[in-house]
Amino acid sequence: NNDYLLALCQNGGCDANAQCTNTTGSFECRCVAGYSGPTTTGQATMCLDVDECAANPDCGPLGVCSNTPGEYECSCPTGTFGATYPLFQPE
Repeated sequence: NNDYLLALCQNGGCDANAQCTNTTGSFECRCVAGYSGPTTTGQATMCLDVDECAANPDCGPLGVCSNTPGEYECSCPTGTFGATYPLFQPE
């Protein structure tokens, strides 16, 4: 019944990294940004972290990309400085 499905959606019917939406007679699980997995109806889905660094984000010519849960960070290697872009190597 709908009360059961509503309770399932509200109490973790989807992966922790998914958004649960009630639909008529069921619910839908959709992974949030930074995670991937199939959108499912009436059952849980498993959402896996996307490695944004694999897509070569613009961290600057010397920047180091580090994948973190749901996102990524750019940092300066030792001996360099800069904000997010560009990164500069001291002379």
